[in-house]
Formats: sequence, C-alpha cells, structure tokens
Amino acid sequence: MPAWNRINITRTTILLCHYTTSTAAASFLPHTTISRFSSSTCSITALALSADKHTTLKMPKPRPGVPAAVRLAKLDDHQVWTKIESQYPEMLALKHKDLTRLDQFCDQLANKWKNQKSKAKATKPKSSSITKDELIQVIEWKFAKGKARPMLWKQIQSNAEAAVQEASCRAFEIVDQLPTQQQPASSSSTTTTTITAIIKQAVEALSSKDLKGIGPATASAVLSLYRPDLFAFMDDEVLEGFVGERKYTLQAYLDMNEECLALARRLGDDWTPRRVGTALWTAARLSLCEDRVDLTVSTASKGGKEDKGKKKEKDATKTEKDAKKRQSSSSPSKKSKDEKADNGGKDVRRSKRRKT
Repeated sequence: MPAWNRINITRTTILLCHYTTSTAAASFLPHTTISRFSSSTCSITALALSADKHTTLKMPKPRPGVPAAVRLAKLDDHQVWTKIESQYPEMLALKHKDLTRLDQFCDQLANKWKNQKSKAKATKPKSSSITKDELIQVIEWKFAKGKARPMLWKQIQSNAEAAVQEASCRAFEIVDQLPTQQQPASSSSTTTTTITAIIKQAVEALSSKDLKGIGPATASAVLSLYRPDLFAFMDDEVLEGFVGERKYTLQAYLDMNEECLALARRLGDDWTPRRVGTALWTAARLSLCEDRVDLTVSTASKGGKEDKGKKKEKDATKTEKDAKKRQSSSSPSKKSKDEKADNGGKDVRRSKRRKT
C-alpha cells in the first residue's frame, strides 16, 4: 500500500474519533481520500481500524540533498561556506515562486526586532512580540521552504491575536536573559548548559498548548529571526543531516540546534546558527542542480586528488629504488657469466692438448 494511503487511513481513524458523520469528516479529509471509502461512517471506521492493525505511520523517504549538507558540515573552509551561502537567493527562487518574497518579509521582521533592541538601550519600550498576521507569513515561508502542512491551517487560523502575542512575548523575554552577541557564546560546560536550558524554555513557551498548530519547527522559525545568534531554523535537510531522521520533537530540535551552535563557534567571524542552517540548506539544494557545481563534492575530490598525487610520488620513488636494486643485482651475474666463459675457454684448450 502506498505511503500516502497509510497516512490518510491513519488520519481517518483519528478524525473519526471526534466526528461521527461522514459529512464532518469530509470537511477535513481530501476528496481523493473520501472517494476511496464508503459514505457510511461505520464502513470507514471498520476499514480504518482494520488497516491500523497491519500498517504503521511511516515517514517518507529521506530528503534529497541531505548528503551534501552532511559533507559541508565536515568542512572548515570558510570560502566554501561563504560561496555556498551566497547562492541562497537563487535556490529560494528555484524552490518556490513566492519564497523570495516571503524570505524578504522574514528579513524585514528580523530587522524590526533588531532595531527595537538597539533602541531599548536608551529607553524601555514594550517587549517585542509577533502578531498573528506576521506569524502566518512566517509559517507560509516555512511551508514554501520545506513541506506544506495544509491540515494545520485551520488550527493556526483559530489562534487568537492576544494568545499569539502573549506566547511570543514570553518566549522573547526568556531568550533576552542572554545578551545578544555577534558570535555564539563560548562552549564552556556551564555556559552551554545555561544556553540549552534557555533555548528549551523559549521553544516550549512558543509551542505551548495555548497556541494550536505551533510546534518546535514553527517556534524555531520565529526564534531564529529574533535571535539568530542562538537559534537555527528546523529545516528538514539540516534536521535529517544531524539527527538522522525527521522527528519534529523538542529534543530533536535541541540536538540539531546544538550542532549548528558548535559549527558557528568553529567557523567564527559572523557565523550564527541561523547562517549555518541557511548554508546547509543551500548546499542540499545546490547538489540537486545539474548545472551547478557541488562544492562539497569538488572540495572533497580535490583533497582526494592530492592524496592520490602523494601516493603516485611514493610509488615512483619505490619503483626507482627497485630499479637500482635490480641493476646492482644484475652486475654480479654478468661477472659470473664472464668467469664461466673464461673457464670454458681453459677447458677447451686443455681438451685440445690431450688430443694432441
């Protein structure tokens, strides 16, 4: 049975626990799914329950391009990282027609919060927050960049304006306990523990039960705009590259974000977890373009060629030494032949004397 059928059957089972008529279920399920089942609620329920006994909800196949992101994470070449990151706008345009516009909106939102923080040094304005309309546009950006989740839109739209602003304000206040830095904080054990605890609290605050349809991934999208020095966005390619599978849980995000923090520290300069995640996503997308050079492969190949060159040089040296040995070993044999020839001549002369 195809994967999408298994997912739809599971969704049917869950939804029918809350809706007892096929009409109510039809408003939430795709038309193609409903057409595959009887209009009778009982028959749908029976089929769904029967299917659940033999099938499990499985994740789709791995995201294409993840190996390139993994290769880049192992490189320390700043030029490679910067060159890959510079192609981010092009990859956005190729991924989705609206993604460039949505990404620009996210940058504007990040700059707005940054300016609010700079003004806070002189005065004490109202704490920053995100409005419902702004949150919806960030989620549109997230869906366009990764995979759309149309089933979540009704839940997201049902959130009240006050609830969105209160939850985001609470999350922002938590992360503001740490001073904003151009570079991530040093990785001492105490500091790392503190940072991890604050990051966890902030994600929990923004993905609380007060907001519907908002999980760790959406929370990371917002927080990475507010504090790029602490948060990376939970891109599928980055998550899968570091965690090994796409688990949209808080712990999976914390593990992924810790890797991005470590990479930002390693790269230094102005690298942040958000920039690291952006470059890794770009590397994954670039590797899928036939007309683009995958720098993560070409760099590795270059290193491989250098190793092969060294090996050839060693082989040539060894061959030269072997040739000298053969040459030196061939001299005695020539001498022995000459000696044998001399001895042979003496033997001939002796035999002639005897005959005479």
